[in-house]
Amino acid sequence: MLVTGRQGHQARAAALGRLRRQQGGATQAAITADHGCPDVVCAHAGVVGVQKVQDYDLLDFDRLMSVNLRGSFVLAQVASRAWLAAGVPGQVIFTSSWVHAVPWPEITPYAASKAGLIAFTSSLR
Repeated sequence: MLVTGRQGHQARAAALGRLRRQQGGATQAAITADHGCPDVVCAHAGVVGVQKVQDYDLLDFDRLMSVNLRGSFVLAQVASRAWLAAGVPGQVIFTSSWVHAVPWPEITPYAASKAGLIAFTSSLR
């Protein structure tokens, strides 16, 4: 995640992939203390595993979804709360992938996570 502040071209990176909601709030507080309310937040995280569905470990699947989808959800939740509290607009930018639309059996969980991110992003309007 990158955050730009209203005062200029400042940026901060924070790992949100596996955060619980309470930790997201602590991250929001740290970001706003350092930079003020952000103008833009960006999520570019992603992990991929290469195995067919029948061989994919469930813990690896959970880790992938945590980074690729949950982290973006937490980011959107934290950022939108900050913007609403400050009464200012903001922008969220997520990086997805084209693979959600291409049959690729060895990376099905990755493709599903990116398709979910596209659906999530479309619903944020």
